[in-house]
Amino acid sequence: MGAIVLFFVKVIFFISILYLVFKLGKIVFNSLKSLLGGTVLSLIDEKKLAIDTKAKFESLNELEVLKFVMDTTGWTLAESKSFCDKIKLQTGHVPKAKPTETPKEPSTTLKNHISKEELEINVREKIVAIGKLETISYIIKITGWTLKESKTFCDKIEAELSQEIQATSQKLNKVSATNSKADEDQINLIISKTGWAYDKAKAYFEDIQSYEKESQKVVVIKKSN
Repeated sequence: MGAIVLFFVKVIFFISILYLVFKLGKIVFNSLKSLLGGTVLSLIDEKKLAIDTKAKFESLNELEVLKFVMDTTGWTLAESKSFCDKIKLQTGHVPKAKPTETPKEPSTTLKNHISKEELEINVREKIVAIGKLETISYIIKITGWTLKESKTFCDKIEAELSQEIQATSQKLNKVSATNSKADEDQINLIISKTGWAYDKAKAYFEDIQSYEKESQKVVVIKKSN
């Protein structure tokens, strides 16, 4: 029994010695690395690393090349960036830009056998009647699209509606301005013929306008009968 205990004590002691040697070696290695500017020249073939890094610049963006250098050498971020910058200066090469993700168009597949034209008409009506958020929920339910696809479609229809409303408003303003000028001309004509004050001439003109509108309604009713 005493021999077994002694054996385990020796094993633990041996493992402790190995651990202390490993830690000491790591401290010495880091010290040497710091003294040599972060590199251990005997362990890294810089010429081969430079060739590989140049090749990586042809197919990868700068961040990916930087990660390659860090993984290959064990250098810090600052050391790896310094090396990459040196390679860029030597070759005059511009790293490949990271591709940007292009927004996807909504899929053309619709559920419930509804056409794209019918969907557009329904969405136009619902934006006005129930608001944008509820309309997006409707699109998701009726089409099976994702939230992003449904919002993109709703934004498109909303922008079209806004443009149409703006154009219609501009037309109405022009018509109103034209009618106002014509009305003023008629009132001034009445004043010149009668010598009345402006308020009296305007009231007379409005009475005539009201009479003409009522007369037109009567004519329309008679025609329809």
